[in-house]
Amino acid sequence: MMKKSAFVFLLTLFLLPLSAQSFMEGEIIYLEGDVNVSRNGEWLPYYEVDMGLSVEENDIIKTGPDGYLEIELTYPGQGGLLKVQADTVFYFEGRETGGVRTAKVNLLNGSLGLKVAKLASNEKMNVETQTAVMGIRGTEFIVDRSPTGEVLVSCNEGRVSCAASRTETYSIPGMVCLQNENQSFKEEAVPVEELEEYRSDWWDLRIEALVKLGPLSVDYYLGRYENQLPQFNQAWSELARQEELFTKYEALIRSGETPDRSKATRDKISLTSPIIKMRSALPLMEEIYYTLYTLEQYQSRGFFEGNEQAMRDFDRNEKLLENQIIKAHYYLDLYGQISSYAAGGTNSTLNSMLNN
Repeated sequence: MMKKSAFVFLLTLFLLPLSAQSFMEGEIIYLEGDVNVSRNGEWLPYYEVDMGLSVEENDIIKTGPDGYLEIELTYPGQGGLLKVQADTVFYFEGRETGGVRTAKVNLLNGSLGLKVAKLASNEKMNVETQTAVMGIRGTEFIVDRSPTGEVLVSCNEGRVSCAASRTETYSIPGMVCLQNENQSFKEEAVPVEELEEYRSDWWDLRIEALVKLGPLSVDYYLGRYENQLPQFNQAWSELARQEELFTKYEALIRSGETPDRSKATRDKISLTSPIIKMRSALPLMEEIYYTLYTLEQYQSRGFFEGNEQAMRDFDRNEKLLENQIIKAHYYLDLYGQISSYAAGGTNSTLNSMLNN
């Protein structure tokens, strides 16, 4: 009976409508170098990625070794500024529950600097990695994630909650937080005027370790990749079988039509099982994939040698897997639209995206 009740609760949770209106958005106000943006399940042409481009929820942003951009955020209400460094991969998410809007910046690799004003009582905002959650309290701070998963949080003003492994600490001016290999955070005193030098030294040490341990890191993440791939492939296979249904809703959104609510409800229910499986499989697979992608980039630049055959095996599936990951994000967006239709609403943001 307990197992059945838990299943019913989980099913109810995933059947709840998502927010009908995207709110975690931004606009590129400056960029240079290699910057890539996914949109509607595919990478945008390079000439479309320029100042003035909107950045929406579930767009994947990827910078190259010379890439840099700044994004002006429309959320929270007072706005914010996101500075994205080279070799960084991230995307936005937003959810509204009980009148409280929670925005997430999912950092898969690299470095993000974020400055936001004090949040309203119904606003929450986090930067998240696979193993840590940094809660914003109205502040200016930087999150660094190394190619092998270590995290450094440094704060210029305000404070940042750093939570991992059921523990929580705070980064404040004069105090950084470091996440080590056992995934817990520790504090270290660093004067604000020395933060830039400290971060540079931290990255130098990470790169030195990568030169020495690069092949072992590749082996470790390839092992995780091989273990996770069957679950992801199963979830992708079930989701891809619904492509005709997703295509139908793409056409409806482009045309501005609103489907019958009862039909949208039936379609939503038919999609619930593959959506649940993909929501479970996707975060871990994309974290593993983009870590391997970053390690591959460092290896190609001569930072370490070894694992050539293993990386060639990964290379053969790399483009297909990345396309599946960004397409899965798009399908999750479309599912949110179908959920909105089933609840009797619309989604003007997705409509705008599809017609751009």
